Amino acid sequence: MSIQQSITTIENSSIGYGLWSNSPASNVKINNLTLRDLSLSWLRFSYQGEVIESNSIESILQQAMEKDCRACFIQTPGNIISEDWILPHWKQDDLHACVQEHLKKDDFLICADIIKTEQYFALDTSCFLINLQQYKKMGYPKFGFASQKKLHLIQPQVSSRETDISRREITQLKPLPNISTNLGLAQSNDKGSNKNRGSNIVDSSKKVDSSKRITPSGVGWGFIDASLRHGLTVSQLPENISNKQLLLPAIELCHSLRKTTAASLPLDIEPVQKRFLNGVEAQITRGRSGVFLWNIESYDDLPNSNQSNTPANDPLCDLYSVAAGFKPNMLLHRHGFESTTKVTFFDYSQQALDIRKLILDEWDGSDYPAFCQKLMRRFPTDETFYQLWNGVRPERIDWTDAELLWANELRHWGGAEKFKQQWQLQQRLNHQFIHCDLIHDPESILAQIKDSSVSVIWWSNAFFTISSNWLLSIEQRRQRFKYWIEELAKRAPGCWIYGADHNNRPVNNINVSQYLNELNLACENDEQDELTAPGRNALPLRF
Repeated sequence: MSIQQSITTIENSSIGYGLWSNSPASNVKINNLTLRDLSLSWLRFSYQGEVIESNSIESILQQAMEKDCRACFIQTPGNIISEDWILPHWKQDDLHACVQEHLKKDDFLICADIIKTEQYFALDTSCFLINLQQYKKMGYPKFGFASQKKLHLIQPQVSSRETDISRREITQLKPLPNISTNLGLAQSNDKGSNKNRGSNIVDSSKKVDSSKRITPSGVGWGFIDASLRHGLTVSQLPENISNKQLLLPAIELCHSLRKTTAASLPLDIEPVQKRFLNGVEAQITRGRSGVFLWNIESYDDLPNSNQSNTPANDPLCDLYSVAAGFKPNMLLHRHGFESTTKVTFFDYSQQALDIRKLILDEWDGSDYPAFCQKLMRRFPTDETFYQLWNGVRPERIDWTDAELLWANELRHWGGAEKFKQQWQLQQRLNHQFIHCDLIHDPESILAQIKDSSVSVIWWSNAFFTISSNWLLSIEQRRQRFKYWIEELAKRAPGCWIYGADHNNRPVNNINVSQYLNELNLACENDEQDELTAPGRNALPLRF
């Protein structure tokens, strides 16, 4: 299961997302394709729209404007969007909501980390936000790369602060008061250069020329100069956005990054980098003992009760499901079941299977948080890796949060009594438990799948986990996912499927044979599916 609670799609976002594959920030001594895969994969935890990839910043911006985007959020390979699992009642915004909120100001061209160069300023292009409306108003200024020419560039008022790692960083470049901008945008001192090239030029009769003749180095100085000429401040990304992203450490041992443990990393990496790598390492080393006691996937992709899309609306003969949360129970409830329905749980975590069996054997369907506390004493944390919100450890759980999660779950069922009634009916079904690593060796569960008259399978995001994204390339995940779908279609062509693909795109309530046809068509068209939005009207998977 992923630890993100919402997904943004192209339909509900006026923001374009870009990957600048030839950014000067892409100087890490590691296979750039590996960094590209990691950046795209982590973005896909919460964003399902199109990603614009290009070697040219101008091309990315042009394509974003053609799609009527108001802004463009751009990363370079190696930048990671890292968000914790935040509970809905905390009412905290994710990255995309934070970007939307910042755009309401509309008083900036670009937000990015600012770098002091020898003669001027430049921008850190690992991650930045561009306001496309201002970009258009300014007449599409040049981004600015290292130049051999001396140019007249506007001098700013500089604001800075001391960081928590004892260094000063520039926070803002503000226009100086009473400055003249009559030189246009980034004028050189060549003959004939007095002709204005910019827009919105102000009357400078009573203003001081604040430009200096400079040979700029670094990148992004063109957007800095354009902003200052138009009276706009250049700022860092706001904290609520910058806190959700990091650049993977640019260190020599990055060529073996996927085999590196956090403990072996250099001491001088930034705290945010170490925290991220510690989290990845925990998933890789402890994920096989992981347990999801709570749902973090929506039920919106399921049919309404007694309105199943399965053939003839018959009750299920077989349900195959990962051992996580209550979605298996809601699948039974919505699709319908009878006393002969068989439930097969499969999971790569033996603890998840053992705990699922214990819950079925001993829980009566009431006061789930209280039962979880007893369960955690039975399965201590040194043996079991509880996947909980915001990285919280079991001994530090605020049980008020758990009570609110449980109350929200009961609302989906129509109240505590209706849930308890359904739970006790489902307890009586025949249950089987299969220890199986779906992405690396799915044969043990495939051997159990038969072509019954009505069957459903839910694999959640088994092909898109933190550990699989870190250890496998997008292409490797694609091939393993395709094999899984092909084998399912051979064994149970009438099976209805739920889950996510190798890019975390929803696979909602569709017949496996139909889905395989769509998958083969996409392969024939040689689509780079890691860049595209879902091809059909798929519903988001997360709460």
